[in-house]
Amino acid sequence: MAVNTAGDPESRDSCVERRDAREMREAETENAAEGEDTEARRLPTPAHAPATNERRSTSRVGSERPAAGSPEERDGENGAGEEREEEGEEEDEEEDWEDVEEGESDDHLSFQEPRERTPEEQKEEDSGPWVGCPHYRRKCKVVAPCCDEVFWCRHCHNEVKSDGERDYRKAHELDRTAVSEIVCALCETKQPVSNKCIQCDTTFASYFCDICKFWDDEGLKKEVYHCDDCGLCRTGGRENYFHCQVCGSCYSTQIRNSHKCVEKAMHQPCPICCENMFTSVRQVHVLNCGHTLHADCLQQLNSECLGLQALRCPLCCKSLGDYARIWERLDEEVARTPLPEELRRKATAICNDCGTRSEVDYHIVGLKCRNCGGYNTREMNA
Repeated sequence: MAVNTAGDPESRDSCVERRDAREMREAETENAAEGEDTEARRLPTPAHAPATNERRSTSRVGSERPAAGSPEERDGENGAGEEREEEGEEEDEEEDWEDVEEGESDDHLSFQEPRERTPEEQKEEDSGPWVGCPHYRRKCKVVAPCCDEVFWCRHCHNEVKSDGERDYRKAHELDRTAVSEIVCALCETKQPVSNKCIQCDTTFASYFCDICKFWDDEGLKKEVYHCDDCGLCRTGGRENYFHCQVCGSCYSTQIRNSHKCVEKAMHQPCPICCENMFTSVRQVHVLNCGHTLHADCLQQLNSECLGLQALRCPLCCKSLGDYARIWERLDEEVARTPLPEELRRKATAICNDCGTRSEVDYHIVGLKCRNCGGYNTREMNA
């Protein structure tokens, strides 16, 4: 007896399931074929390898190697691709690390321990930012009584009103002792001369001289002291200097018994730059003859002048030092350079060092003093 299953829901569901299973198998077969084609296009085919169609047919027959589109093959390809991507990322990270130069890395990449600050650096950091002018560190400005203008110090005033003034009739310098008013650099309060602000209670500097009207927050480090004989403040420590009453200035204790006194030597202008040396902030050098000039001007003299002129005082022409070795070399040069008969003659030489006048043999290298044996001489009536 035939059974009609057309209207039976269970039979209809079983038919649908069989049809869906058949379609899924066909779809998997097509996907496998497409995967093999994609793999064949992506990988180059060796010369001895069989054609793609032959590999496809072989895989269908039942080869032990899974198909290119199978889950095992896809997992292997995905794993290899992920490994290649990870290797590429590691290489990029290494290249990025090599590109980071020393000193340009971030704080979290720097493994260098911080350098410990010296006591001077710590002291400067604790003292706060620099307040003042290029000449001095201070927290107040002076009111110039001559022009009623405000400047940081007398040097700032003189640079504008003396050195930078085009009209010579208006050019003037500031008398430091005449200053009677100052201005606080923090609260800008105008007040009489003192070392503490009457408004904000700020201490202007660690060193203050009421006689010179001088403030310097680095005065203790510079060892500033006031000399009553000079009438102004000096640097270097009172125990390291003495005041020469003849020369009229403070000299180093190292030349107390060896320097030659010249009256008011420090009150004269520098023979090179013509700047007043008594109130100058530049270092001054005392020569053997007793004259003085700036240390940097002496270096300029030695580097720019030629011959014996670089070894002489620009004022009295005496030797700047002991040049016994140089005189020995000149003796050797004279011995190696005999003059022809027509140039040989007698000459009168005056020595600039000992002042002796002597009759010597003329030579183009120089005239040797018969008394001291030096060549710092000049020919008389030459």
